[in-house]
Amino acid sequence: KAIEDMTIGIFDANDNVRTIQSLEKDASATTATAGDGKFVISGTKAEAKIVTTGLQAGDKVVVAVNATTNSAIGNAATFKAAKSVADFNKGYIDAISALTAASDGTNLSAAKLPKYGEVQLVAGSNSSEFKADVKVKNLVSRVTLASLTDDFAHDGPYAGASFTLSEIFLLNVPKYVDFSTNAWTAQTVSYIHGSDVDGTDYTVATDKKAFLVKSGAAVNDFLYTLPNQYTGVKPQKTILVLKGKFKKAAEETGTDVYYPLALNAKYDDTGKAIAVEGDKPFVTYPGRNYKCNVTIKTIGSNSPWQEAGPLTATVDVEVEKWADVDQATIFE
Repeated sequence: KAIEDMTIGIFDANDNVRTIQSLEKDASATTATAGDGKFVISGTKAEAKIVTTGLQAGDKVVVAVNATTNSAIGNAATFKAAKSVADFNKGYIDAISALTAASDGTNLSAAKLPKYGEVQLVAGSNSSEFKADVKVKNLVSRVTLASLTDDFAHDGPYAGASFTLSEIFLLNVPKYVDFSTNAWTAQTVSYIHGSDVDGTDYTVATDKKAFLVKSGAAVNDFLYTLPNQYTGVKPQKTILVLKGKFKKAAEETGTDVYYPLALNAKYDDTGKAIAVEGDKPFVTYPGRNYKCNVTIKTIGSNSPWQEAGPLTATVDVEVEKWADVDQATIFE
């Protein structure tokens, strides 16, 4: 919930910009001073005072949080040049800045997660004062391994099997996210991954990012991801992968296997994917905690890129016709 910097834009009813101001946190102050370019943390809220001209009730106030300080994209210039809300929403942040708050892109941190919100300005106690209470939403989401159990059939081929988790990682995490209410329509043309195991649509090992991997993983461990507008054209749905050692019997050494599961999807009896939230399976949204409850009943895949979810094999069985065999026997 940390707020380290804010960029606030105010736009009139015709979507023309009135003012855009980037504000820094003043840790020593208890009350924001009008027009000082600072904001303060008051209880659980960040308080800022903006001085400009021509304000009216109904003006739109948009707020981008943790957008400029830690981003190498140059959002300060993008926001400053905005002439409309649509222009403001073109500001975006890269995954390394959004998910790690670290220039080296290796350390997982929640300190500067990007957030966005917008609301209308309301009249204050006199004609020169206005107010806006803006609730900002995290643009990133968490993916949590909420539970992990095995349920191997006692009369099946894996009656004595076991699976020991070693790590979790994400595949197909978008590289960028927009500062907008429709963040899941962000720029998803490029993806990064938590694995360098080659697979379909992925051969660039340099796209592996350490902050998308959790080694020595256990239940309740989590990773951060960006919203993904997966459309079904290519298999670029965001996937949580469980990696570990599978043993068919206790005395075996075991082999490494993968259990890939696509986010925001469940499956009906026919194997059809159904969205858990919304009407589009595999589309992931900002500000969510995707809590994955996993039950293992069979051996995993030898590749993390195998299609997640049930796979259907249609087997047609037909009895062959009797084959005539003519056998001539003569008894004399």
